[in-house]
Amino acid sequence: MSRDHIESGLGWRWTEERVRAAMSDDDTNVVVVLDRATGKIVQGFGIMSYAERHAHLLLLAVRPQQRRKGVASAIVSWLDLTARVAGVERILVECRRSNDAARNFYLDHGFHERNIRAGMYRQLEDGIQFAKWLRAPTA
Repeated sequence: MSRDHIESGLGWRWTEERVRAAMSDDDTNVVVVLDRATGKIVQGFGIMSYAERHAHLLLLAVRPQQRRKGVASAIVSWLDLTARVAGVERILVECRRSNDAARNFYLDHGFHERNIRAGMYRQLEDGIQFAKWLRAPTA
């Protein structure tokens, strides 16, 4: 899903090995949404890493036929709640500058555009970094 829809045209960074490594990392959550009928086919997933004060949504993907049905919103809501329980101050995420659907999704879910990261995607495309504050920053 990541290779075909998120990393299209960029080369494949989120390999199966990298996803498996994230799944076994104590500072990372991986959320998977399965098909209700079969309980098997992955409909979407999110990967978020945690540091002391912030979390980083590393990857969020939903099957094209499941988009605009609340799958991504459910994943982000669960990760948001998990970050709040962990005491995280903010969540960071990036997307391609040209990905208007993702940009609007993050804005609709309480994120704000923080900065432009020139050439972030293999020097082929700029990225937009978003932040969502969950609580006031500590000194």
